[in-house]
Amino acid sequence: MAFTEAPFIIGSTPEEAAQAGKAYEQYYLQQGDTDTANRATKWPEDEINTQPLTLAGFALARYPVTNAQYAHFIAAEGYNPDAPWWSADARVWLARNDDETPGLKSWQRRSTKVTPEFWEDRRVGKVRRNHPVVGITWYEAQAFCAWLTQHLDDDFIYRLPSEAEWEFAARGNMRRPYPWGTEEPNGERANFNAQYTGTSAVGCFPLGTTPEGLLEMAGNVWEWTRSVYQPYPYDPHDGRESTEVIAQKRFTIRGGSWYDRSIPLRAAYRDLFNPVYRIVSLGFRLARHHKV
Repeated sequence: MAFTEAPFIIGSTPEEAAQAGKAYEQYYLQQGDTDTANRATKWPEDEINTQPLTLAGFALARYPVTNAQYAHFIAAEGYNPDAPWWSADARVWLARNDDETPGLKSWQRRSTKVTPEFWEDRRVGKVRRNHPVVGITWYEAQAFCAWLTQHLDDDFIYRLPSEAEWEFAARGNMRRPYPWGTEEPNGERANFNAQYTGTSAVGCFPLGTTPEGLLEMAGNVWEWTRSVYQPYPYDPHDGRESTEVIAQKRFTIRGGSWYDRSIPLRAAYRDLFNPVYRIVSLGFRLARHHKV
């Protein structure tokens, strides 16, 4: 889906953020967790922004990348560490011996270095061809984009969307609270709150489609963006789009997932992950830009 150059105000107003904070508070109070409820009221404050920006034209895929699509990357020797689509930081990650590296946390350890982490899992992996690929690090998502750009060799560059591009595609100039509009999430609009106990095939929730025609922008899988997680106001020239010293950064994810409650499905919601994070609810979507 193509979007032309447009002004946009990313994020939430103070009032919208306060409303989201109140929803968090009520949720944790219902769980009997008063301490978290008190802290959660301030969580959405990182969304507050009133400064407009102008986005250049771009296109965003209708669906997240699926297992069937990612299988082409694997078949093309995608995990060859000498291939040009891997960055220097990514090659270090690929080459690391987890058994001989002290101090690694459980989420940093890999069961495989030649496929996504959950590729053999029958609930979400390769046998679910039309489900979003999951267990993808930021490095792997970036490598897929660079490979696809080289493989197709057309007039476009394929990459992860920036945080601003992702939110604009989800909200439009009307700044919808959810990708489909103002109605609260339900089981007909999105896969969330573990109601289907895992990912679902893309395209299963037509009532959750944006007016512009994008699906799965809320729920099913979190989606990587190429943007470093930094405070607003959003400035694409302040280093948040830099690909230097990647391992020391945290990148923004968007959209919520099949596992999450309804609050993270809001189109302004933002979270962050280390670039080597591989979880069963995290995938990615392609953006496309004309080559200059």
